[in-house]
Amino acid sequence: MISTEMMALNARADAGRTWPDIHFYDRAARALTRLLDIDARVRFSPVDERRYLQANHWLDQRCLAFFNQFPKGLGIECGAGLSKRFHRLSEQHEWPQFSWIDIDTEERLLLKSSAMPVIDNYQLLVNNQANDPLVNEIRWDKTTPLMIVADGFSYPLDKAWLSNLLQSLLNARSADTPIYVHILLEATSHWYERLLRAIGLPVFGHWHTTLTALGGEVDDINYFGKSTHSKQGVILGVALHF
Repeated sequence: MISTEMMALNARADAGRTWPDIHFYDRAARALTRLLDIDARVRFSPVDERRYLQANHWLDQRCLAFFNQFPKGLGIECGAGLSKRFHRLSEQHEWPQFSWIDIDTEERLLLKSSAMPVIDNYQLLVNNQANDPLVNEIRWDKTTPLMIVADGFSYPLDKAWLSNLLQSLLNARSADTPIYVHILLEATSHWYERLLRAIGLPVFGHWHTTLTALGGEVDDINYFGKSTHSKQGVILGVALHF
């Protein structure tokens, strides 16, 4: 297991006690640390842990806003790792109606599924790097509002793969079906602009003004400060829709 995943899991599991002012609680993460016997001493620096949790709180709020607007929508977390976002979001709905898919390597998914069972509206899919077959495996009727989530601070973010997956989903959707993309990035100062271009978002002038040939619009770009463990990196949240 990659140590960054362990640090991220421990941060989420202990957030309510260590950082109560952030209002981030993850009971499923606490359960997973016990089930997998994760060493609680494996942690981010305090500065990075706080920024990581602030960024994930922002990402959760974007997800909740999506499901408030589209209660029966579908969420897909790319490179999900040991994320328990589905369970965390479900606890904040009295009767959750949305569906969720975690996409990652077979090794990571087997580790997670061995500890916590999959349920009817929660699916695990192996990333085999072939996007068209993957799109066919996703339980999506092409008319249901769709949200793509990626936490690039906790887990490696493959820009080319994400770009191709997004393009495949845009090609498959029915007309006017909304697709939202919410991403956390650990990036050098201009890396986010290269990412936006990589997923079809050419940047014109100031980086807040972003357009796409596919009709996408930026909803929010949030800056969470520098990451100390990468020295030069910044943590960013990017939200856009098509």
